[in-house]
Amino acid sequence: MKKGWIAAARVEEVAGKLVDARAIIQSGCEACPKSEAVWLEAARLNVLFFLFFLFSLFHFFFFFQKRINFIK
Repeated sequence: MKKGWIAAARVEEVAGKLVDARAIIQSGCEACPKSEAVWLEAARLNVLFFLFFLFSLFHFFFFFQKRINFIK
């Protein structure tokens, strides 16, 4: 059953729905609390989400700074 949770989360990840992938793998962690594979996939998705968040934040501030310099 653990492979089903991982596969479902990866399908959502490939579709670009990282929030949905994290929600699915979280459910997998709750359903299979002793499955190392499911927990490792959850850790991977959470790190990926965090890196995406940092990249988005950096991109936003870089763009915002360019807009302010353009207005001056």
